[in-house]
Amino acid sequence: MSSKWNVAVVFLAISLCLYTLPLSGQQESASITGQVTDRSGAVIPGARVTIRNQASGASFVSVTDSDGFYRAPQLRPAAYSISATADGFSTVVREGVEARVNDRLRVDLALQVGAVSESIVVTGAPPLLQTEDATIGQVVDNQKIVELPLNGRSWLQLALLSPGAVTYGTYDSYNPQSQVMNLGGNRTAQTDFLIDGADNNSFVIGGGAQAHPPVDSLQEFKVQTNNYTADTGRLGGAVVNATIKSGTNSFHGSLYEFLRNRKLNARNFFASPTASKPQFTRNQFGASTGGPIVRNKFFFFANYEGNRNRRIPFWRGRCSRTRRKPETSLPSLAPRSGPTRSDAPYAPGKSSILVLSRPCPTAR
Repeated sequence: MSSKWNVAVVFLAISLCLYTLPLSGQQESASITGQVTDRSGAVIPGARVTIRNQASGASFVSVTDSDGFYRAPQLRPAAYSISATADGFSTVVREGVEARVNDRLRVDLALQVGAVSESIVVTGAPPLLQTEDATIGQVVDNQKIVELPLNGRSWLQLALLSPGAVTYGTYDSYNPQSQVMNLGGNRTAQTDFLIDGADNNSFVIGGGAQAHPPVDSLQEFKVQTNNYTADTGRLGGAVVNATIKSGTNSFHGSLYEFLRNRKLNARNFFASPTASKPQFTRNQFGASTGGPIVRNKFFFFANYEGNRNRRIPFWRGRCSRTRRKPETSLPSLAPRSGPTRSDAPYAPGKSSILVLSRPCPTAR
């Protein structure tokens, strides 16, 4: 029995190790690069550059090469502080550098002569023009995802904020998150959906996403319409690249419920003003929480969302209760027994059209 437990523990340890290995194809990650120089513009090789995640405390250390360049790949989308130090120079700290999903930022640093113990803090956002990347796209950040109103809390509706994006509605009327879009003039089936770099395409419905994570679990996503790199391109159309939240050094969470019912819903345009509204009740509820397990090293984040729908379609709730008795009008025996004469006189009030039923009175 003990040998079986030992095998299970070893297998679990190997699985965890493989799971935590960095993946070179994670297209949701950002990268920061730049050049370290002195005040005269001369490059400084061998400078030590530290890129630190301000929320989680995780850091990445890079040393400049002979041309003074440093590189920090595979960074989670977050706000970072960048510090550079070298012998004979003061330490320069650049704070508030926002790296978003699939960004390629360049942040150059200029050191001043002085003691290493001296620190110069520089604040300011990186340039809006990313000279290291020619990808055309738009990022929808967490603030827009959480605060903008969404029907059914479908985050894919926010992709319509991108230029050249149109929608054809949903392929499942009971699932408001089953959004189908046309991005950048490309065919719907050519849209590629990614979550944390993993394939999220539906193999049943072309142009649809397979998984629909709750809004509160998304960090941000980017709609890339043109000039994306080969590691991202899979189809000929656009790429919707989303990333999930992770825990930080501080505990945070949310508790929510969104309600729709007949008291709050608007009346259907074709409904009678005196008719009662059909039943449509939707409860979307959930909670999320995240925080540190080991500060600066190990974190957790969890989210749950439930969706309860109770509805009666308009045509069932209204027309089925007011449906009239079917009426039938048959032609006379002469037309039914042979060809009708073209010179037959027109008789007002006579009809040879078969009327199986009359439409709903509210649709007339």
